[in-house]
Amino acid sequence: MVPPPAFAADAMLGSLARWLRLLGYDCSYEIDIADQRLIELGKAEGRVVLTRDRAVAQKSPGALFISSDDLDEQILEVAQSLRLDIPDEPPTTRCSVCNSILLPARHESLEGGAVPERVRALQDEFWVCPSCKRVYWKGTHFDSMGQRLRMLKARLEGARPRGGEGA
Repeated sequence: MVPPPAFAADAMLGSLARWLRLLGYDCSYEIDIADQRLIELGKAEGRVVLTRDRAVAQKSPGALFISSDDLDEQILEVAQSLRLDIPDEPPTTRCSVCNSILLPARHESLEGGAVPERVRALQDEFWVCPSCKRVYWKGTHFDSMGQRLRMLKARLEGARPRGGEGA
């Protein structure tokens, strides 16, 4: 089985990096990364460089030039170019802020205001980032992300050629 791709996003693609993380992909992102550092990171760690800069794309083998300014279009560009599937809902595996792998959290470990009391009463599952300590749960924001992903998935599936056609 081929491992999923890992990404390195340039400074102009912070929202795309966040959404790739929400989709479960390892996506390195530094807001002030220099072009040469981005290229080196891609090469050294085997990451697909995602960039809005044509010169960087030309200098980095296997880079993906992102042409759109629209986040949904950017997600679709990556998914179409690399034949990635878009899930029906975020897999809750990566921190959208710092890219660390999320860990399941127990209710009793969330005391101290990290999660509002009403949320703790309504939710059964929580995940915590071991690096930045951000806590995640499947609330209304999760439902909204799922709706967006299902819409993107439908657009992606409509854009892909069906097996056997056009051969």
